[in-house]
Amino acid sequence: NTTLNAAVGNIAIRGEGYDDAAQSFLYGTALSQNSHLYTTSGTVNITGVAGDGIENNHGILFYDNGGIHTQSGNISLNGTGGMGTRLNVGVRGGLNNATIESVNGNITLTGQGGSGSQNGNHGVHFDLGGKIKTTGTGNFLIMGTAGTGTNTNAGIALQGSGTEVSTTNGSIGLAGQGGNGSQDANFGILINSGAKVKATSVGSMTLTGTGGNGTQANHGIMISGAQTDVSSQNGNINLTGHGGGSVNTNHGVRIESNAKVRALGNGNITATGIGGNGNTYNYGTTVLYGGQLTTTTGNLTVTGTGGTGITSYNYGVLVYDSGLVHSDSGVLSVTGTSGAGTSGNHGVHVALNTAEISTINGNLTVTGNAQGSGDSNFGVSLATTGKIKSTGSGTVTIAGTGANGGSQNHGISVLDSNSEISSTHGNLTLTGTAGNGSGTTNRGINNNGGSKIKVAGTG
Repeated sequence: NTTLNAAVGNIAIRGEGYDDAAQSFLYGTALSQNSHLYTTSGTVNITGVAGDGIENNHGILFYDNGGIHTQSGNISLNGTGGMGTRLNVGVRGGLNNATIESVNGNITLTGQGGSGSQNGNHGVHFDLGGKIKTTGTGNFLIMGTAGTGTNTNAGIALQGSGTEVSTTNGSIGLAGQGGNGSQDANFGILINSGAKVKATSVGSMTLTGTGGNGTQANHGIMISGAQTDVSSQNGNINLTGHGGGSVNTNHGVRIESNAKVRALGNGNITATGIGGNGNTYNYGTTVLYGGQLTTTTGNLTVTGTGGTGITSYNYGVLVYDSGLVHSDSGVLSVTGTSGAGTSGNHGVHVALNTAEISTINGNLTVTGNAQGSGDSNFGVSLATTGKIKSTGSGTVTIAGTGANGGSQNHGISVLDSNSEISSTHGNLTLTGTAGNGSGTTNRGINNNGGSKIKVAGTG
């Protein structure tokens, strides 16, 4: 219950935790239990270096309704986690609306996760209702670098219902580097379990994430879970993710499990993903399990490049199992280039439970380029009720190029009777280029199983 009000003055705090191999919770600087710092036009600069101990050694901790508040003054935090087993975070915030906020001042958070032997050594971690926000023109930048450990060491982790990063008219920047882990899930940026990143007026946001070392699921950007929402009103959203890892399933950008990334007004969205290294399932950009990537009147541009897998299924762009990529009236462009493996490496793949790339009145373009030395490397592929369609006046243009491998390297392949490529009132154009394979049945367009390719209205 401590309050420090500097009026128009500056506030500077530096704290260093002590080392104790038998203790935990060795914080550098802590502001918790209803403790607050206030200034109007002054700056706030806080540095925290955690001590080394067992675990939970945070550089800076904001917890249990602790807060920093300015009107026009800038806020800068720089935290370094300590050594320990796990949960050694550079900048840690959460519980009961622990808040860092300004109206027109800029906010900068820099966190370096500690050197751990297990998990949770995040660069910056906010959960349990922690908030970072500017309510006027203030911008903020969060930069997080995870520490070492085994698994789930994220550069930036925003988790849980009530946790929120928001701006009104400023810009949001998140830059995360996953940790040097030995196992999985060392994300560049993790947003999940109902956390929100919001620009409510003309504010814009840029998220850049690079997955860490490890084996699998080391995604550049991971956005997951029902009620998880990354949204803008009229500002633009830019996502750039690069998968890490060395074995399987290392994605550049992954939106899953009913999470939403959306521009609600005239804002544009650009999503660019590059898959990581490994054997298989290293996708560039993937929207799956009910995840949604959508715009209203703004343009939506999705680009994916599959990782450098040595075997199969390294897709450029995957929309899967009720995943939705959609624009109401903006121009929608999807471009995917597969990784160079052996077989089943598609440029763009849309499949399962009405997974869909669609517009209403905006023009839709899908371009896929496959690579691979074996068979069945398709430029653009639809299967098991996958759909690419326009339901209004938008045109649909699809171009696919198969790989120069063995057999059945089709430019465009529609594999079952319930998959669909369609336009209602716009023109529909398909251009397929077969791969120059050494085997047989390399087709420009392969329409298999009675699938639907149609113009339903005046197109």
